[in-house]
Amino acid sequence: MSTLAFDTRVSFLTQKERAFADLLAEGIGESLAAKIVLPTLELAPQIAPIEGSPVNVQQLVNVANGTGVVPSVYTVAGGAALWPLSVICRLTTSAVVANRTVSLEYRTPDNTRYLVAGTQVVQTASDAWTYCWHPEAGDVAWPVPDAVLAPLPQQHVMPGFKLAVVVGSGDAGDVLDRVMISGRFDPLAERD
Repeated sequence: MSTLAFDTRVSFLTQKERAFADLLAEGIGESLAAKIVLPTLELAPQIAPIEGSPVNVQQLVNVANGTGVVPSVYTVAGGAALWPLSVICRLTTSAVVANRTVSLEYRTPDNTRYLVAGTQVVQTASDAWTYCWHPEAGDVAWPVPDAVLAPLPQQHVMPGFKLAVVVGSGDAGDVLDRVMISGRFDPLAERD
C-alpha cells in the first residue's frame, strides 16, 4: 500500500504533480509562468486564546492570480468565518480590444454567487488599474488616476464559501494580480 504525499501549497496536488508544474513553469519562462493559475486554499489563522485579548484575528490574505477568463478565488477554510474589511486587485489588460469590467462575487461552496459588488467602470485594452472595495467607500470614485474605489458589502463568509474577483469581457492575456483580502477571522462557536 503506497501513500500519496500531498503538497500543502496547492490543494490536491501531489509532490510529483507539483514538481511537474514547477518544471513546466521553468520551461515556459517567467513571463508566462506568472499567468498560470493554480487553485489555492488558505487556512484561516489558527487562533491561540490569550487571556484578556479579543478572540478574532485580522489578517491580510494573498490570493492566487487570475486572468481575464479565470477568476481569482479565495476559499475560506478552517474554523473561522471571514469578515471582509477590504479587497484590492490590479487588472492589466492585453492589447485585445474589449471593454472589461471587474466585480467581486460572494459564492457558495458550489460556486453559486449570492452577492455581487461592482462598478460601472470600463477598462480598455493595454491599460493597468487598481480596484479597491471598502465598506466606507460610498459611491464609486477615482481618488487617484489609476485606482477605482468601490463599496464593499460586508457579511460573514463561512468556511467553504468563497470570494472571487471576476473580469467581465476579459481576454486570456489579461493579468489579474495583486489580489489581497484584508479580513477579520471570527471563530465559530463550538457545538455541543
